[in-house]
Amino acid sequence: MKTSWKIVLGIVGFLILLSVINNIKSCSAENEKEGNMTFKPALSSKEIKCSNPLINGELGNYLEIKDYKAIINFIGIEQNFSDNKYIQKWEVKVCIKRNNKPLPFEVKNLSGNSGINVQLLNSNSSPISNLDEINGFGISIDELLSLKTGENKWVTFSFEFGESQKEDIIKDINFFILNSKIDFVEKSTSTTIINSDEENIDADIKAAEKATEIMERQVEMMDKVNKMSKEK
Repeated sequence: MKTSWKIVLGIVGFLILLSVINNIKSCSAENEKEGNMTFKPALSSKEIKCSNPLINGELGNYLEIKDYKAIINFIGIEQNFSDNKYIQKWEVKVCIKRNNKPLPFEVKNLSGNSGINVQLLNSNSSPISNLDEINGFGISIDELLSLKTGENKWVTFSFEFGESQKEDIIKDINFFILNSKIDFVEKSTSTTIINSDEENIDADIKAAEKATEIMERQVEMMDKVNKMSKEK
């Protein structure tokens, strides 16, 4: 009987200890979350220059980087739920200006593969370690190309970089370049067939008209020859 009570007391003590440990972990996690949510690095904003004043790729024919600069801003800290780690979130803002070169195509024919990306560089104009080229998701190429000559528009690139509550994340970022791509929507097979059929019909009509014209000329020539023969 005494042994049974010892077992029960042991289980109760273990459960109490486990509850205390879980509470400590929970408090620690809450404190970490609160600290991350209120954290702001001392260097939270920075102006950087473009390493290349032109936009690389096809968009560079029609768009420019206004004032040749960009601004990096700290947004906050987000939790990556796949590994429960916290990571800093930043943005790069660039002002894009439309030049005076006319478009040789219609904006409505652009496909979703058209886009613009930013690459952040260090003082040697080399890519920042552990930071890939940042895709411009959500940036409307249609809107940029639809700007009138001299008009400009700010675009924003969002990226995650740096461990939680770590300072000087952007200290080594000094330059940037913009890379672009233009792609067009391909015509569907049905449209191609319809257009081909229409072209064939037009060709047949023109051929028939030409043949009729030749026959009329031949008849006219025969009439002249017969008339000349009668006169002789």
